[in-house]
Amino acid sequence: MPCPSQKLHEESPLSIVPYEDRYADALSSLIRRNFRQVNSRDYPCEEIERLCARHTPEDVRILMGEGSSLVALRDTVPVGCARLLPDREDAGTYGLYTVFVDPDFHGKGVGRLLLQRLEEKARALGGKKVVLASSLTARGFYERLGYRAVHPGEGPDSSGLIPMEKVL
Repeated sequence: MPCPSQKLHEESPLSIVPYEDRYADALSSLIRRNFRQVNSRDYPCEEIERLCARHTPEDVRILMGEGSSLVALRDTVPVGCARLLPDREDAGTYGLYTVFVDPDFHGKGVGRLLLQRLEEKARALGGKKVVLASSLTARGFYERLGYRAVHPGEGPDSSGLIPMEKVL
C-alpha cells in the first residue's frame, strides 16, 4: 500500500500558488524534514540543528513574506516552496531563496516547476540572471536546471554553500 503522500501525488494535480501565512506551519515542518532527512547526508548534525532552529513557523512567515514567494500544493497540502528577490546591487539579477520540496516528492518535478515559475517572473521583471547559494546536497538538481557554479573548480564557501547562477 502506498504511503499517503504517494497516493496524494498520484491522484491530484500540482498547483503553484502565492505564499500565504496559513502555510507557514506546514512549510516549517517540510523545511526541517528536508534538513534532517536530506541535507544531513552532507552536513554535520550541529549545523542541521542550527538550521532547523532558524526555520520555525514564525521565521518562515518572515522569510516567505519577502519578495515573490510561491508554494506548491497537492490538494491543499504544501509540498514545496521557493522565493525570488531582486538583487540590491544589480538591477538585472534576482536571487532564489528558501527552495525546498517535501522529500516524498523529490524527483516528481515540484522543484523544477517552482523554479520555472520564478525564472519566468524574473524575466518578466527584466531580469538577466538568477543567482542562488546551493547546498552540497542540491547542487546536482540545480545543474540539471542549467545553473552553474560561479567559481568552477572551487568547493563550497565558508558557510558550506556553492554560489551558482543561471543566465536567463
